[in-house]
Amino acid sequence: MITIRKSDKNDAKSIIALDREWEKEGTTWPLEIYYRRPNIEKTLIKQIKKGFCFVAEENSAVIGYIRGATAKSKENWPSYYLEKGQKYGEIESFYIKKEYRKKNLGKKMVKILLEEFKKNRAFVVSLWTSSKNVWGLVNFYKRFGFEERYVNMVLNLNKSRI
Repeated sequence: MITIRKSDKNDAKSIIALDREWEKEGTTWPLEIYYRRPNIEKTLIKQIKKGFCFVAEENSAVIGYIRGATAKSKENWPSYYLEKGQKYGEIESFYIKKEYRKKNLGKKMVKILLEEFKKNRAFVVSLWTSSKNVWGLVNFYKRFGFEERYVNMVLNLNKSRI
């Protein structure tokens, strides 16, 4: 049976291992690979304590996690419906092992994090993604009511046709 619980400092190594698995899977571009940073375990433990982190477990093995945090806006963000000083949430990182996907686990984990943001009086929630399956993720998050706000594109001039 799969359970979802609030993470603690003892989960840091498992989360780092999942991040490594995520990178090897090749579903994302490694824009920010946490485990290459010095003292990553300590950094992750601080992030877990400061924000919100939940893990999914089966037979005491961590099979997925979701992390987020809240902050106060330092300026007006009209495209986010956010005024200076209002609290917002951000989904920072989210991964589920491949063999556990498409079983509503992701949906449950996102809902738990969104409820945590709501309890903590976040006004809006945002996220950034670097998935190679961007439209699959867009459609996944749209089911919760998320809306697209920006398009970020990259051109590698060494490979371009100009």
